[in-house]
Amino acid sequence: MELVFIAPEITPYSRSGEIGDVCAALPKALRSGGHKVTVISPLWSGIDANARGLARRLSGVEAIVGGQRHACTLHDGRTTGGVELVFVGHPDAFAIGADGGDEHARLRAALVFVQAAAQAAASREATPDLLHAHGWFAAGALAIAKTAVPGAARVLSLHDPRQQGRVPGSDGTLEPAGQLAEALAASADRSLLRAGIEAAQRVVASSESEAHELIGGAHGLGDAFAETGKLIAIANGLDAARWNPLTDPLLPARFDPVDLRGKARCKDQLQLEVGLPIAPDLPLCACVGSLTAETGGALLAQALPTLLQNELQLVIAGGDAALREAAAQLATKYEERLRVVAADERSAHRAIAGADLVLVPGRDAAIADLHLCAQRYGALPVVRKVGAMADAVVDCDAQLMTGTGFVFERDDAAELVATVQRALAAFARRKPFDTLRRRTMKLDVSWERSARRYEHVYRTIKRGDAT
Repeated sequence: MELVFIAPEITPYSRSGEIGDVCAALPKALRSGGHKVTVISPLWSGIDANARGLARRLSGVEAIVGGQRHACTLHDGRTTGGVELVFVGHPDAFAIGADGGDEHARLRAALVFVQAAAQAAASREATPDLLHAHGWFAAGALAIAKTAVPGAARVLSLHDPRQQGRVPGSDGTLEPAGQLAEALAASADRSLLRAGIEAAQRVVASSESEAHELIGGAHGLGDAFAETGKLIAIANGLDAARWNPLTDPLLPARFDPVDLRGKARCKDQLQLEVGLPIAPDLPLCACVGSLTAETGGALLAQALPTLLQNELQLVIAGGDAALREAAAQLATKYEERLRVVAADERSAHRAIAGADLVLVPGRDAAIADLHLCAQRYGALPVVRKVGAMADAVVDCDAQLMTGTGFVFERDDAAELVATVQRALAAFARRKPFDTLRRRTMKLDVSWERSARRYEHVYRTIKRGDAT
């Protein structure tokens, strides 16, 4: 099949959250399955076209926003996995960067991008069999594609349905033209996400739990899924090229479920690097990612004083200003238990590899499916039962015979602390804990499994089972 992904980012060219990771790994998995895959994404200011070997086309495309015409350039590239890349360039609209700009600037960038992306898809030599848009930023392209690429099926992945891209009708500077303007006018809330949902033939949530929440009215989208079968759930996977403890170049030592000696060396090295005492028998916990108030940072900050009274070490790689301030106030009292380090790719990999437990106190979009990364690297996840984690992490029983992590139900600091204490008690039983660790490392969390489900969805639509 000829598949075209429309996405606001793609790792490693641009990345602000999980969409970049998904749109790098899933197309690669589909390409290895014999499909021709192209990803269309903005040429953000941080992407050096020359350094990336991108070739600019002689002809471009055009978008209309606020009555003004925006001439966009197109740049072609290819990944090492054989995925075609098309970057849409505009010197003003995309100058904010993949994770920058205020709400107005990001809406304007999205409105320019979706018009240009739909034209780029329509102008391809071979008509795409299917367009797959990702997130609110790209969703509007599907509304345009209904007429611009009439032969293509349409799929939308939600990613974070809290972000919907509402375009205020009172702001004429953000008014698009053509099919997109009609779609927004017909939408009750004038959101790009809803326009994409209404144009899509299938909408994908990242978990069954999230799908049930949405159908039940979460985020005000319940009425958008009145059509039975339109909303489905497909779990994400992990890109083995980035997340594999046996080949990861960012680790001081490699390991796998059979030989965990490298895992122990990773723990020693992490303790040494961050300035904690080297203590193999002391459980080392890690928190990795954005950790803002919305993604569990506030909950962790509230839990820290009680949490640090337990026999453990805690490394926080990332965190917003509020969490860092809360940690700083406790740093002197617990100087042998707590460290906060900068968040980057290297520190994230090394923290997860060196940890015995990874705390995920809320939804985390900075690292796609952090709980899966933790499991793959032999660090048992402690997660809140929310989103994809509600389905992917099974709470361990008292004997550690079943389960793949430790789960708490509510957004409550005392419950988080109690669940960590349960995990610490499990760590103290070293042989059963190591058996549990090895078992979770063997779980199949590859993108290949998820890609097969996407293939089935794509083929179902193309057979005419969806309208």
